[in-house]
Amino acid sequence: MKMHYRAMIGLTVVAALVEWAPAQDKATPTSEESTKPNPTKEESIAAIEKMGGKFINDGEWLYLFGPKVTDAGLVHLKGLTGLDVLLVGPGITDAGLVHLEVLTGLGKLTLSHSKVTDAGLAKLKEALPGCTITR
Repeated sequence: MKMHYRAMIGLTVVAALVEWAPAQDKATPTSEESTKPNPTKEESIAAIEKMGGKFINDGEWLYLFGPKVTDAGLVHLKGLTGLDVLLVGPGITDAGLVHLEVLTGLGKLTLSHSKVTDAGLAKLKEALPGCTITR
């Protein structure tokens, strides 16, 4: 995992520029989408961008933060196996963490302002032993 100071500054700048969409437009997958085993990378990217996600560093980093981000919406991350850094929040709870467990190549995860419990965090750390997880 390569992290550079300039890249972190870039992540901060993108975070400051993200436009927050109204909460009533939440991108929640239908039951058909929730059961779809493996979305393509293109399908994942389109769904994540609809939730307000911003990709950085050629798609290796994802900033997914805002009122449209829900536990159910995290199902769209399945197709992003090359993701290295993920910043997600605030509407995430323990229920959404199951969707993050498939991201075994993830190097850094920040659960910003989430409602994740200590027990949920411990379980996720077991599932992603090579990932640095912070809140």
